[in-house]
Amino acid sequence: MATMAAAPGTVALVAMEKTEHNEPVGFILARRAADEAEILTLCTRPSARRRGVARQLLSALTARLCEEGARALFLEVDAGNDAALDLYRHLGFTAVGRRAGYYAADDNGGSDAVVMRRDLKSS
Repeated sequence: MATMAAAPGTVALVAMEKTEHNEPVGFILARRAADEAEILTLCTRPSARRRGVARQLLSALTARLCEEGARALFLEVDAGNDAALDLYRHLGFTAVGRRAGYYAADDNGGSDAVVMRRDLKSS
């Protein structure tokens, strides 16, 4: 992951918990090419979920991408991840496609990925 984070066009942000230990509670990794970007991964600690960490990371990411000239942001999310789908829709993402069997599973051949897009406004 460190190699990917150091690649040109990659943005990696970490959310830290403001405590005496300052531990990371989430991170987001995205890649930009020309005027488009995609979220590669977004993760929050289970203990930090539903506290706005993912929303803050997405907000910081979109601000940074706008500064760098990105005009669209894409992501893929498991079609069964209702919490993530709700968050992304609330933040202005819309479904633009679907990838059948994208996520591996043991018995049923995998679950679909919903491809989502959000237009960004450059400052």
